[in-house]
Amino acid sequence: MGGNDLGADRRARIDAARLYLVCDCLPGDRGLGDFLPAAISGGVDVVQLRDKQLDDGFLVEAASVAADVCQQYGALFILNDRPDIAATVRADGVHVGQEDM
Repeated sequence: MGGNDLGADRRARIDAARLYLVCDCLPGDRGLGDFLPAAISGGVDVVQLRDKQLDDGFLVEAASVAADVCQQYGALFILNDRPDIAATVRADGVHVGQEDM
């Protein structure tokens, strides 16, 4: 699948998503590796990691875990505010607000 096909597939999956989860790196005081499989198995289609308190090293680590779990369980992974880290961890997309960047 080429780059344009992959982007179109991701847009189609976002359009079809029914449950979009926004969480920090410790949702409910649970690690992402434990929490996300259950959330995705419960119907989450898209996971957005939003944790404005983490330094870059911890954010890369958390985003890597989330990206791996999402890929393994078939959900899309979106990282908040950080296109540079999103590219590094192979996120499916990045959420950038009007006031960000």
